[in-house]
Amino acid sequence: MATHRLNSMEVKKMNRNAIYRYLYHREATSIQEIAQALHLSLPTVTQNIKELQERELIVETGLFQSTGGRKAKSMACNSVAGYAIGLDVTRNHVGIVIIDLSGTIIKHVRNHFPFANTEVYFKSVGKLVDDCVEESRIDSSKILGVGIALPAILSDDRQTVSYATVIDFKGGASGVSPNLSAIPVFSAMMRTQPASPNCGEKKTFTM
Repeated sequence: MATHRLNSMEVKKMNRNAIYRYLYHREATSIQEIAQALHLSLPTVTQNIKELQERELIVETGLFQSTGGRKAKSMACNSVAGYAIGLDVTRNHVGIVIIDLSGTIIKHVRNHFPFANTEVYFKSVGKLVDDCVEESRIDSSKILGVGIALPAILSDDRQTVSYATVIDFKGGASGVSPNLSAIPVFSAMMRTQPASPNCGEKKTFTM
């Protein structure tokens, strides 16, 4: 069986991802520690750190105590470089949560909002999301995606609801919010029958 040989760009991407993941699971660390832990050269780590800083994914948090030489820079993930939104739609409520990259909850609300298969309802849910984003005072351009959980099953075309007796909804897909229409949306269904192999597939809703 033929094996795929990684090109330089793929190797660089893998190294960058490994460095970011290493930083993500630590409060702060040095370039030297990253290089030693991941068995990478200092120039490789330094270049990738520079690129991650340019993308604002990591930040310099200070200097470590000197052990006899030059003080090492302390690097950490920038938890506010991106945000994710989660929606929990039930028969009588809509829950909304906003988290940053560290998983810290920025805002969490649960509104009594009885489900209705109407355009007014869907637009109102979108307005709730917009209001949460505005009240959280976060940069909407940093929202990476929206996850929606609802007691329903999507049809094979991934665009319409085929089974949702709990919320009495069938057919049609709607946008979450006019201001979030270009953001990736992930649907997660609570199932009462065998799941489709495509459950949880990413899609983007449009208004």
